[in-house]
Amino acid sequence: MATLFPDLFTRRSTNAPGREKPVSEYVVAIVSDAIPERNGVGTYYLDLSQHLSQHVALLETISPHVQDGHWESGFSLPLPSDSTQRVFVPHFPRLKSRLDELQPDVVIVPTPGLFGLFGAYYGKARGARVLVGFHTWFEKLAELYWSRWQGGAAKGVLTLTNRLLFNYADCVLTTADFMIETAYDLGAKEARVIGTPLAYKFMHTPVTMPADNVKKVLFAGRLSAEKNIDAVIQAAHDLPSIHFSVAGDGAAKAEVEAVARKLPNFSYLGWLNRMDLLRQMDLHDMLVLPSHVESFGTVALESMARQRYTLVSTECGIIHWPELVQGLFIMGKGETLTQTLRRIDTMTAEERLKVAKAGREAAVAINNWNSQHWLDVLRAS
Repeated sequence: MATLFPDLFTRRSTNAPGREKPVSEYVVAIVSDAIPERNGVGTYYLDLSQHLSQHVALLETISPHVQDGHWESGFSLPLPSDSTQRVFVPHFPRLKSRLDELQPDVVIVPTPGLFGLFGAYYGKARGARVLVGFHTWFEKLAELYWSRWQGGAAKGVLTLTNRLLFNYADCVLTTADFMIETAYDLGAKEARVIGTPLAYKFMHTPVTMPADNVKKVLFAGRLSAEKNIDAVIQAAHDLPSIHFSVAGDGAAKAEVEAVARKLPNFSYLGWLNRMDLLRQMDLHDMLVLPSHVESFGTVALESMARQRYTLVSTECGIIHWPELVQGLFIMGKGETLTQTLRRIDTMTAEERLKVAKAGREAAVAINNWNSQHWLDVLRAS
């Protein structure tokens, strides 16, 4: 990769943050392949930027974006497994020019695509502090989407990409303890667990209590294999007294739309922006996230912040946060979503409401801690 951009090494910046420079004077660049709001990683850094921008001199996110329904950012190709997501090839001279203008003290890289690789490379070359987010175990996702030989090739490429990123990184950041060891195996010099920020509106819009009984259930996320949308569809068949709503976009969209046409207790809401998602959470009693693979599960934390009943699978990284478990309902090993919902129905209303209240309190506490923790991560030298 050094041969692609050799001029980056001709000038090294002297503006790398040191202990003598306060965080309030930092310039921070987030260079990401994820489109804000379109997936968990994009949402994470959109929310994080709202928090950090209040404490630094300048923060800018450089990423692909959607404008008037069209992808905007150089050349792109659809993912073989999901044409609703794309691999973006940035306009490198334009990307470099913007970074040259910013002269960032810290470069944050959330993704292992070409945007992220260039951002990490640039930050390392210029002497900035490079922080790489390890939010998705892509190698594990490859097992769900491709055949044995395709999956092997995909995992090989993804492993190489992560190794490159981690080589450039001063610190690798992940939202789950169980991914720390993987980060070190892939060459991280330092790895830390960081929390998940929450958007201001999710925290400060007045909350209401859910109904005593679970009558309206919401799923929000990618309509893809790892999210286990089939479990939601099956539960709608099994539990006609509960209304299920699905929000999101992805490869399974046509299947979800077909189910919505057939089942009177099943609705498809389409893709929702953040405010519409907040409103829908408040209109439902429970959010479910029965994922097969989920590094954390930001939407579950958002649901907890809205004081909803929040149900997740054992594959969601959020359950590895002891501070948050008290506010969650968790599917048992080998338990279907239908079985879990029936188990929850046997609880008293007081027991269910106690969990929802604990979820709200835990979400507020973890958000406050995380804001300070991120500042500490930026400050480290």
